[in-house]
Amino acid sequence: MNNFIDGLYQGGVNSFEKKVCCPICGSEYVHIAKVLVNQDGHVTDVTKGRVEEREVHSNKRGSVVKILFWCEEGSPNHYFTKVLEFHKGETFEEIQVLDIDHELWRD
Repeated sequence: MNNFIDGLYQGGVNSFEKKVCCPICGSEYVHIAKVLVNQDGHVTDVTKGRVEEREVHSNKRGSVVKILFWCEEGSPNHYFTKVLEFHKGETFEEIQVLDIDHELWRD
């Protein structure tokens, strides 16, 4: 059992044939920026060098996992999330394109 658990913490890609691509431009050069796990309002937020936990109002009955990606090709960068949501014995998958512009307005 320990080998199984230890294996969960290691890299899991045995083949680099299937890549995550940007849904906006199709680029393969995307990066994981953040992982969010919501379990009935208890949210774990993981980013580079930081793990935060918080309580939020949740209108979902099952767990929700969101992986936030950013793409190198956009200017500004493209952002999107891959969402996995569990509800009544089924897991649903969705890609959400985010309209994020981190730059403040300027002349």
